[in-house]
Amino acid sequence: MGVWLGGMIYDKTGSYDQVWFITIALSAFATLINLPVREAAIARVPQAA
Repeated sequence: MGVWLGGMIYDKTGSYDQVWFITIALSAFATLINLPVREAAIARVPQAA
């Protein structure tokens, strides 16, 4: 869908500038929503056989 949308925007405006702005905005959004994620190892409790 990204390629199609980029082509459609290029056809309508004649430039890739808006595609770049959308891409940068989506990247910044993805960065912000992933900042609170804290990765930690899962503590595993040994089980009796």
